[in-house]
Amino acid sequence: MKKILVSTSSFAVESTAPLDVLREAGFEVALNPHGRKLTKDETISLLTSCEGVVAGTEAYSQDVLVKLPNLKVISRCGAGLDGIDIQYLKANDIGLYNTPEVHASAVAELTLAGLLACLKKVVANHQTVTNGKWQKIMGANLSGKKIGLIGYGKVARAFHKMLTGFDCEVIIYDPYLLNDNGIHKVEQLNELASACDILSLHIPLTETTRNIISNSIFQVVKKNLVLLNTSRGGLIDEAALANFLTTNKEASAYLDVFETEPYQGALTALPNLVMSPHIGTFTKETRVQMEYEASINLINFFKHG
Repeated sequence: MKKILVSTSSFAVESTAPLDVLREAGFEVALNPHGRKLTKDETISLLTSCEGVVAGTEAYSQDVLVKLPNLKVISRCGAGLDGIDIQYLKANDIGLYNTPEVHASAVAELTLAGLLACLKKVVANHQTVTNGKWQKIMGANLSGKKIGLIGYGKVARAFHKMLTGFDCEVIIYDPYLLNDNGIHKVEQLNELASACDILSLHIPLTETTRNIISNSIFQVVKKNLVLLNTSRGGLIDEAALANFLTTNKEASAYLDVFETEPYQGALTALPNLVMSPHIGTFTKETRVQMEYEASINLINFFKHG
């Protein structure tokens, strides 16, 4: 009986079907005992005797992988492959799978929710009522705004489609997008940043994109910018963001992802920042489908190679 690890912390919470299908396929399944994202040491410890993993967002860098000689496949529950040393996997014939289609609608919906929460000051107005005050905090309309999408993959396209009913102008920055008729595309990030009322990140974390939003960008944006990140932590220089939001009270941001998670840093004190604990794909429908597809991918690897 092959032993596998399920490292994603919320696996089979909404439905036992993903776990059932693994056990019915004959695997001995070990679950994440920590209820959170694994550290490198925890990943190594739990995977030492395993041949496969239904993976969360924990790191699979070379220093982790070299200590896992039995590992044959990583089946990622989600789309992102950052934090995984793909070249090492190829060199050592370790399989890699993800679930690239399932998450788009859920993450796009959360991005829209975060945007509206910022514009309408939902959290701040909620807090005035719960604090016993009937004090109205002025918001802003989404209609008529210029929205810049950094990256134009599946989530960005789904988000763009959702925005069509709001009479917005959407502008795209994506140097890897060659031709896409019917969109307004710019060639320089600074051009996008200076023109838009809202910036939304939809890119993976790489050495090129790390801190793509930093002081140099904050120097050219509008002082009432709304910044959204439901993609990956590390794309925004968090210290620079804290300084920008502290200096510009009319600006706001929504973050679902952070460079270090769980996040407990200085951003939590800012009233013009809305935060959530990495819930982009954390809907019942999306989680069950992602988990099931990741399980089937792992099963098919051991069946067919």
